[in-house]
Amino acid sequence: MDEKSFNRMARDILESLYYFIAIDREERITFIGREYASYLGYAQEELIGRPVREVIPNTRLPKVLKEGKEELGRFMSVPNKAEESRKGQRIATICNRMPIYRYGDRERGEIVGVMAEGVIRDFQDTNRLHEETELLRRQNELYQSHLAQLYQVETDLNNIIGHSPAIEKLKDLIRRVANSTITICISGETGTGKELVANAIHKLSGRAEKPFVKINCAAIPKDLLESELFGYEAGAFTGADRRGKAGRFELADHGTLLLDEIGEMPITLQAKLLRVLQEKEIERVGGVRPIPLDVRLVCSTNRDLYQMVRDGQFRADLYYRLNTMELFTPPLRERLEDLPELCELFIKRTNQRNGLAITGINAEVYQLFSSYEWPGNVRELEHTLERAAVLLGYGELNACHFDFLSERIGLQRTHHSSAERRASSLKTQRDVMEREAILHALQACNGNKSAAARYLGLDRSVLYTKLKKYDIP
Repeated sequence: MDEKSFNRMARDILESLYYFIAIDREERITFIGREYASYLGYAQEELIGRPVREVIPNTRLPKVLKEGKEELGRFMSVPNKAEESRKGQRIATICNRMPIYRYGDRERGEIVGVMAEGVIRDFQDTNRLHEETELLRRQNELYQSHLAQLYQVETDLNNIIGHSPAIEKLKDLIRRVANSTITICISGETGTGKELVANAIHKLSGRAEKPFVKINCAAIPKDLLESELFGYEAGAFTGADRRGKAGRFELADHGTLLLDEIGEMPITLQAKLLRVLQEKEIERVGGVRPIPLDVRLVCSTNRDLYQMVRDGQFRADLYYRLNTMELFTPPLRERLEDLPELCELFIKRTNQRNGLAITGINAEVYQLFSSYEWPGNVRELEHTLERAAVLLGYGELNACHFDFLSERIGLQRTHHSSAERRASSLKTQRDVMEREAILHALQACNGNKSAAARYLGLDRSVLYTKLKKYDIP
């Protein structure tokens, strides 16, 4: 092949490459593909011999020329000047940049220029790829943030506010069981701080630096709870992520898992949870491969699990497996001596959150609080204080700022009075019926007390007590 034919063939090869460009040692363009030149808004002949920085200001070709290091699979952003409607926009593509050695002699290291080739021809596809990559990057950052939160548990015993006997007893139990491996069930009314207790158990255990994962069994639809707990394999069900998903148990490996509101777990799922606790391994939904795990389980509930067992709503074998150690969080009405300390904390939080200047609480407020039963417990106390504080804005909170609470107290007293009246009425009716039964028995036995006692199925001494109670001669 003569030199002319070779040059023509070489030119055809270069033209067939996607967005090809080459520069010499002076950073001048020695060749640029006709399609690439058109994309930049020039004729091919206009660019030959021009400094590359004048045409592509952000080019990295001079850097590769200087350092002699190739760059492969790099994103490149260039302005599209060919289409006026898109003028000013920067389009991303992927390219390779490689030094050019004289006669291919890499060993001598004599670089005579640099060439760059676009890897993808369709810029629209490149943009989509770039957008998808950016989306994956942002999602990864989000997941990393969530994962970091799993490892950061700020709560220890100091965050369980109060020094009442009930709270001190609870703290002592937490210290004694935290570093064990037993399953713990935290019971108590709503708003008593069961999650704080679970956090403290994790923080004081040998797993404190490992994940602390929480899931509320009542907050997730029953048909999704299994996949949330145990994860699922790719294609396990319609709408499943094609890559599959790890469940909360896997996320909590070597750490602690809190099953909040365990009493709301469907009984069909309780059998699988029992197996996980016994075998210490899980299977994802749609999977067949067991995954061994090391998870410390803590559960909490505001329901009476024992009564649920008796009613057939909770598996007895799971109940005894979970209830290895029970911690009871006392209601606020049983620890009223903690009110000042709790109120001080909540006022401080409310001031910070809402930009308020509440200075304190009058003593008469504590008298009002002590007369209320607090069905919502500590959570209700915080919301009650926040409501009054926001309405006042600044200064000291007095009893007059809690009129809404006084109404609740009145309703409670009315309810209790009505209940007491119903109980009293029932007792009266029972006494009347019992007196009539005794009189009927005495009449049937002709006044013989021993025979009347046998007739009624009572011990003779019990009958004499009732005769005296009802003033029967």
